[in-house]
Amino acid sequence: MRLDRGGEQYAVVVLVALFGLPVAAAATSDASDSAGLADSEALSWDVRAALSGYFFSERSAYLQATAAVDYGVLHLEVRYNYEAQHTGSLWVGWNFEWGTSLKLSLTPMLGGVLGEVSGIAPGLEGDLSWGPLEF
Repeated sequence: MRLDRGGEQYAVVVLVALFGLPVAAAATSDASDSAGLADSEALSWDVRAALSGYFFSERSAYLQATAAVDYGVLHLEVRYNYEAQHTGSLWVGWNFEWGTSLKLSLTPMLGGVLGEVSGIAPGLEGDLSWGPLEF
């Protein structure tokens, strides 16, 4: 879905709602849930970032940045130059995991995209791991 310039304010409101409500819910449930958890079971923040460079012989080179934060099942992610150049996106999703030695992880997400391309986008990240191998 493409938004015109006037629709960018609408997209910002949607992004604030997408990111603000889950974070507020996690913060309020954290206070009530952590009281009953042992130290080893307490929720923790998992933060990661990546920076990739793309170099072409006939086009301009550019960098693509991604940062993600997981807190329990909550997944928040921000990207720049991922969907298109000069475009940023904000994502919110929920982490699901199955298995122990062979583990499948899926994160369905909903994101807002602003910049050269604007709109709302669905997303899915997946991971299949077995010991040191990961796909």
